[in-house]
Amino acid sequence: MEETNPVQKSLFDEILAEATKPEGFKAGRAIDLLDYTAPGDCSDWIMAATGIPSTSPELGLADEETDVFRIKDKSKVIEVMD
Repeated sequence: MEETNPVQKSLFDEILAEATKPEGFKAGRAIDLLDYTAPGDCSDWIMAATGIPSTSPELGLADEETDVFRIKDKSKVIEVMD
């Protein structure tokens, strides 16, 4: 498959190769990693409109039960307080 933005992809690859990553880190497309399609988000618009590389991180735990889009076990959900 031909890359749409090969220069930006090369930059992402370089950053990924140099970065210190936490245990369980995964990189890739939502469909490949989480088995859901993401119709687009702000990082897609930023790249298309400006050519500036952008990312949309998905954060989770190093726990197989939380490695899904919707966590079923509510005890695994972490509340964020302001």
